[in-house]
Amino acid sequence: MGRRFESCRKRNFFFRLHKLINLKVVNSIALKNKIPLYFYYIGLFLLPSAFVISSFLLLIAVIAENYNKLNQFIKDKWNYPFIISGLIILLTSFIHGNNYASNKLINPDQINIWAGTFNWLPFFFLFWGFQPFLKTKLSREISSKIIIAGTIPVIFSGFIQYFFKIYGPFKTFFGLLVWYQKPIYGLSGVSGLFSNENYTGCWLNIIVPFCIASFFATKNNFLKKGIISSILLGSISLIMLTNSRSAILSLFITFGLFAISSGEIWVLFILLILIILIVFAFILITYNPNIISNYELVPNKFLQEFDKNSFSDRELRIEIWLTSINLIFKNPLIGIGPSVFPYMYTSIRDAFAGHPHNLFLELSLSYGLIVSTIIFLTIILLLYKSYVKLKFEKDNKINSVFDIAWFISFVILLISQMVDIQYFDGRISILFWLLLSGLKVIGNNKYSIKKNILI
Repeated sequence: MGRRFESCRKRNFFFRLHKLINLKVVNSIALKNKIPLYFYYIGLFLLPSAFVISSFLLLIAVIAENYNKLNQFIKDKWNYPFIISGLIILLTSFIHGNNYASNKLINPDQINIWAGTFNWLPFFFLFWGFQPFLKTKLSREISSKIIIAGTIPVIFSGFIQYFFKIYGPFKTFFGLLVWYQKPIYGLSGVSGLFSNENYTGCWLNIIVPFCIASFFATKNNFLKKGIISSILLGSISLIMLTNSRSAILSLFITFGLFAISSGEIWVLFILLILIILIVFAFILITYNPNIISNYELVPNKFLQEFDKNSFSDRELRIEIWLTSINLIFKNPLIGIGPSVFPYMYTSIRDAFAGHPHNLFLELSLSYGLIVSTIIFLTIILLLYKSYVKLKFEKDNKINSVFDIAWFISFVILLISQMVDIQYFDGRISILFWLLLSGLKVIGNNKYSIKKNILI
């Protein structure tokens, strides 16, 4: 009897999850072969929790769906900037490979010049390859919900790390699945299954807009609203517990952008309440410092993240940025090469900085201003085109809540890369190009007012 009850309970859970995700999109996407679509969905779901398996499945899905469409890759003019950038990256990599051998500051054995190219070249192809899976509003909605569902293990890992002190790393499937679960010490915060709390905060900020969109889209179903609300509140709580300043700031920007773009005043109201509570807490702490130790209203680690005295052993962002800019202008055409910045920074300032804490500067340092300018101008143009389309849809009262969330998620991700670099975590870089791919589709879709359909 007990086994039967447990079996029914499990079936009921998966039925609810199936209803939440709404997999009717499988039959609505115009793909001749549905197998790549299934690989895409499974890979997307596993992306945060099982990166190696996920990336393998996503690559199979993209190749299987697009292997006979390579002529379309060449015809698509939006691919030209990335093709040109890829060729320049290869050329500069050859040049830097020769330069490393003669640079006394750099040990060539410690740098794999070609490893850096894998942070960019495969993703230029994925940008195009993801688009068949994101052609319609419904397909983007389903992708958003699968990303939300895939984030549940992240939230679970974060809570057991913080409240139950369960630390890893945990490895299985011959090391293909790794949850780091690092011990929390010093100023570090919750990182969960990610290797760094900044990565965790970045990922959770990406899914917050999708959670808000799902809450909007769920009508008269308290169970679904309850599930989405739990994931949203769990994500917000963990973002605060990461003690990541960029993640916490991004959270407030997310609520502000969603309130402005969607016209939903209640989102702005929630943001206002959060701001009032935080200001009130800081006023209490200012006039009564003992309140922290007596009641622990605000974790001490969180306060230290905003105390300049806590960072006497770290380099200031402005110093890192200024040094990066000076290095870029010493060789603006091809940069100084990938992975060289830490060595150069140490020799100049006698201090350590692992990267320039800005993705544009990182790309400029690695491959020169030509590459970074081409890539970022293309991204800005894609953002602008999608913004114009979303504004048009809003003016014509077309429901685009998930596309708005898609836009905001990418904007938040891009902003976070301007003050830190989480891009080099493979999960975040895949999501970066997946979101950009979706924006390209949004910007290119044409709307017929007469037929009331997207073309």
